[in-house]
Amino acid sequence: MSNEPLLDVSLLSVTFGGVRAVDDVSFAVGESELVGLIGPNGAGKTTCIDALSGFVPNAAGRVTFEGRDISNWPAHRRARAGIVRTFQSVELFEDLTLNENLVVAATDAKWWSPLADAVWPRRGWSDDIEWALEAVGLQGKGELFPTELAPGSSRLAALARALVRRPRLILLDEPAAGLNTYETEMLADRLRALPPLGVSVLLIDHDTSLVFGTCGTVHVLDFGRVISSGPPAVVRADPAVIEAYLGTVTEP
Repeated sequence: MSNEPLLDVSLLSVTFGGVRAVDDVSFAVGESELVGLIGPNGAGKTTCIDALSGFVPNAAGRVTFEGRDISNWPAHRRARAGIVRTFQSVELFEDLTLNENLVVAATDAKWWSPLADAVWPRRGWSDDIEWALEAVGLQGKGELFPTELAPGSSRLAALARALVRRPRLILLDEPAAGLNTYETEMLADRLRALPPLGVSVLLIDHDTSLVFGTCGTVHVLDFGRVISSGPPAVVRADPAVIEAYLGTVTEP
C-alpha cells in the first residue's frame, strides 16, 4: 500500500497581476482524512481551493492527486478524477427537486443527453443519489424543492450535490455560513461521517469551533502563506495564529 497522501500540495503559488494571493503553500490531505484550512479574510483560502479544483491557474508549485501530477489539469478533468468542491453560496436550482438537482450534478452532458433523458430519465443515477442524500441525512427528501428546506438542510443538500459523484476528495468552502449552533453541530456530524465512506475532506470555515472540533490537522493561512500547521490544540495555542486570527485562546 502506498504511503503517498491522497492530495499533496507543494509550494503552490497563485498570482493576480502583481498580487501573490497564495504564496508557496504546502500541505497534504491523506486517505479518509479531514483537514482544516483557516485564516482571516483575504488570507487566500478560497483562492487556494480555486487553484486545487482548477478554476484558477497556479503560477508555481505542484499538486498531485493519487500520485499523479494534476498541476495543469482543467477543472472538469479534476472533477472526473475525484476532486469536487462546494462554493460559499448554496446555488441550488429552486425550480428543481433535490433529486433533480443531484441528477444535474451527476451528469456529464453530451449532445445526445436531451434525447437520452426523454427515453431513459434518471438513467443509472438513482443509487448515487440515494447514497448522497443518505450521507448527509436527507434520505426520503429527494422530491422536495430547495425552498421547502430549512437553511441547515439547504447546506446539506449542497453537500449532497457535491457527493453524488462519489468523489475521493471534497473541498468545502464555508459550508457553515449562516447556520445556527444546532445546524452547525448537525453539519459537523455529517462531515465526521464522510471519511469512513472513503471521502477525504479539506474544510474552510470561519467557525473555528467547527474546524477544530472535526479536523485532525489544521493549517492556517495569513497573507497567502502558511503560518501554522498541526493538530487543533497545537494550532489554537500558536502565538502567531492568536495574533493573526484568533485574538484569544478559546475552547472549541
